[in-house]
Amino acid sequence: MNRNQNNTEIEVFHEIEIDDSAKELAVLISHDYYGDDNDFGRTLLATFLDTLISKATSDNLVLLINGSAVKLLSSGGILEELISVSGLVYICSDSLNAYGIDLITGGNTVAIDSHAFFEEVLKYKPCIRV
Repeated sequence: MNRNQNNTEIEVFHEIEIDDSAKELAVLISHDYYGDDNDFGRTLLATFLDTLISKATSDNLVLLINGSAVKLLSSGGILEELISVSGLVYICSDSLNAYGIDLITGGNTVAIDSHAFFEEVLKYKPCIRV
C-alpha cells in the first residue's frame, strides 16, 4: 500500500504567518451611485455608506473620493457623516471643478489634483471600489 494514500495532512505555505491586527481600510468612491445610475443604485450606495459608517473608525478608514461621487459632498448628507468618522480623506480637486462643487477642506480632508490623487490611490491600494 502506498503511504501517501493514507496521509491526510497537507502543509501549504507553512512559512506564511497571518497578521490579524487591525489594518487600514481604503475605500475609493468614484460614483454617486452603486451598480447602476438610477434611484435604486443611489439607495444601494446610501446603504453601503451607512454600513461603512457603522464599521469604520478614524484609526483605520481612508477615503478616496473622485468622479461623480464629489456631488455627494454638496448634499450635506451621509458622505459628510462618513468623512467625520474617517481617518484620512482625499478628494480629487479636478473632479470638484468638473462638477462645480465648492468645498472647504481641512482637518482630515484634503483636496488634491488628479495626479496626486491617483498617487494616493496607488499608495493605499483601495480594498473597496464604489
